[in-house]
Formats: sequence, structure tokens, C-alpha cells
Amino acid sequence: MIAPLIEEIFKPLAVVALIGRVESAIEAFTLGLACGVGFDFIETSGYISMGYRDWLDVALQRSSAGLLHGFGAAMVALGGIT
Repeated sequence: MIAPLIEEIFKPLAVVALIGRVESAIEAFTLGLACGVGFDFIETSGYISMGYRDWLDVALQRSSAGLLHGFGAAMVALGGIT
């Protein structure tokens, strides 16, 4: 229960760092999306490196999580500037 809250708070922090340079809602959304996908890339790499035999299966299963992380961070970033 705590991990998702922490993740959603910390994923769009790069957008907060650039808040003075973000000029539109689409920029905030895109930066948030990039932050979320980047987070998922690191998280999925961690899962793969845990030594699972079928790393490709893990990567494919986690691909939908990448979309969720990206969209969630994008929406948080978008809400942060509006």
C-alpha cells in the first residue's frame, strides 16, 4: 500500500525540477510520461537482474506496467502544473 504512493510521488520529480521551464500542459504530460517510463525501465531491469531463468517472459509481462507507470506519472505531472 505504501510503495505505490511513494512511487507516484517520486516519479514526476524531474518535472518539478523543471517547473519553471514547462510552458504547456503537453510538455508537463510528456515529461511525466518520460519519467514514468524511465522508472519502469529501471524497475524492470531490477526484476530481470534478480536471476529469473526466463528473463524475456519477465520483460514481456512488465511491458504493460511500463504503460501504467508512464501514464500515471504523466497525469500527476499534468495535475501539478494546472
